[in-house]
Amino acid sequence: MQQQKQHLVRHALIVAAITALTACGGGGGSADSGTPATKAPVVTLVRGTAASGAPFAGATVTLTDVNGTQKTTTAGADGGYSIDVKGMTAPFVVTATGTTGGITATYVAVLADTVSDGETKTVNVTPLTTAIAALLSDANNPLDMTDLAKLKAKATPAEVKKVVDALKSVLANVVTASGADAATFDPVKSAFKADRTGLDAVLDTIKVAITSDGVVLVNAFAPIAENQADPTAAPAPSVVLTRGNVATPPGALVAPTIAPSTVVINRLQEQLNACFALAADNRVTKTGPIVTDLKGACEVVDGFDRALYKYNGYTLFQWYGGLLSDPAMDGAIFGAPEILTLVKTAAGAEQAIIRLPYKRADGSTGHVMDMAQKISPATATDSGWRIIGNQLDYDVAVEARFSRGNNPANNGKIAYQSGLRLQFNAIGLAFDVHQVKVTGPGLPAAGVVLARSSSCGTANYFAVANKTGDLSVTATSNVSTSFALSGAFADGSSYTWSSSSPNFASAPVTDFSAFKPFGRYKFEVYRSASDKKAEFYTRSIAAPIAASYGPSLHGRSWVTAPRHILILPMQRLRYWCRPPSTGAVAHWHRMWTMC
Repeated sequence: MQQQKQHLVRHALIVAAITALTACGGGGGSADSGTPATKAPVVTLVRGTAASGAPFAGATVTLTDVNGTQKTTTAGADGGYSIDVKGMTAPFVVTATGTTGGITATYVAVLADTVSDGETKTVNVTPLTTAIAALLSDANNPLDMTDLAKLKAKATPAEVKKVVDALKSVLANVVTASGADAATFDPVKSAFKADRTGLDAVLDTIKVAITSDGVVLVNAFAPIAENQADPTAAPAPSVVLTRGNVATPPGALVAPTIAPSTVVINRLQEQLNACFALAADNRVTKTGPIVTDLKGACEVVDGFDRALYKYNGYTLFQWYGGLLSDPAMDGAIFGAPEILTLVKTAAGAEQAIIRLPYKRADGSTGHVMDMAQKISPATATDSGWRIIGNQLDYDVAVEARFSRGNNPANNGKIAYQSGLRLQFNAIGLAFDVHQVKVTGPGLPAAGVVLARSSSCGTANYFAVANKTGDLSVTATSNVSTSFALSGAFADGSSYTWSSSSPNFASAPVTDFSAFKPFGRYKFEVYRSASDKKAEFYTRSIAAPIAASYGPSLHGRSWVTAPRHILILPMQRLRYWCRPPSTGAVAHWHRMWTMC
């Protein structure tokens, strides 16, 4: 998590003005010209920190001026970078591309100010500066600022100030709580250190989502109600900024109610790295393909509560067995765990949804999502936080999905589709389940019903059966778990909506502003139409976005593989049904899971 970052953030560069010295003779004698002093070269710099809370170490940082002159460097281990901009012309756009939190991403920053000879200007490149760039764009696309015409037209000092002032207004309470001065705070220009105060604490606290409807800012340290605690609980505290409201921004986010510096899982990053420094055979004990115990440095990892742990019905060894026994994870390096949001249970316990990012020895990246809880009071040597899983009995998930592809039936035209993926795995306690109803944001009020697919051989695969809430269904010939919300062709032509399909909303969703991060979805599990076995809630980390936003997504990155591929035990990497070929179908060649 960002709380355990071990990076040093940029020190200020002091540029001294050096004048030539002339030696003078004494005693009334004539001046001795001596050897003239050499003038120090004039240094004109843009420098700053590329970070998302954790440093964007190794990121490729590119600065481009309004004339297209471009310079590139690499961010240091602390995320710091420095570029000589002598002779270049404002406004500038800075991009930082690399891997952070197990995800490949690009952050953007804009500087409208001129940098005079001998001057140094600070330009941080973070999710907050990316939000500013997005709000300068008519399409909410921060990468629009890399278009020189748009950079010149939009990144004027007055426009940038208006957006920065709006962001400062919305974040005022969060900035004050961090110990910084809200009046002088500037996400782009403020110097900060990685001491979990000031801008660093703000980056820990605020999660940024750039959507088709604007920039969503979520306070991760103002706990939301636990999934099971209160069906009417409000979502995570958030504010939406748009091009239309930056002049009169909405009210400020509430201050964090739990300090980021107190949410710490003891030595977890260090211990995980020691564990995965071992070869797979030296990390675990197995009976056949099943992990039964830990070995060596893995055995002493104490950030998990082994007895209490349960994630979607799995034990600790079942849930992490795939990673632990995978030789491809030999030498993997785990980054600082990230707190996505905090949760308060009905009993008042503090929980955190966390992401554990890692980078494999071959350079590929991934992450694990999990849940931690403060299970004991903090002491001088123990924070009291442990990873315990989500405590659900069933393997379920709701994920925002976004597809880009071409359909041979439509002359290969590029199309975009936005929707939700509804997952229910027929294992464990689900052996006698035949119907599952899912309700929540974007789904019909009556609910989407999942049933066992008759096209999948063993019928152990649940697919969408109907969108009417009809529980009389006992099986479905369908194989899809997706529920489409909107679609759009890249060329703007009319998109044919399959309103009669159970996998499509009755009409395309046109207003996505109601979707918020950490949306809450209800699962009702039935043995039969009249025999409800269980009822519980889960959350979708990301909110879906409109398909019409697709053309502006070029260059944006999300996780490119479903979460379960990354973290399920090897013996059940995917509960996947591949139906027999039935002829030409739409070919979706790229899909993102947004989390």
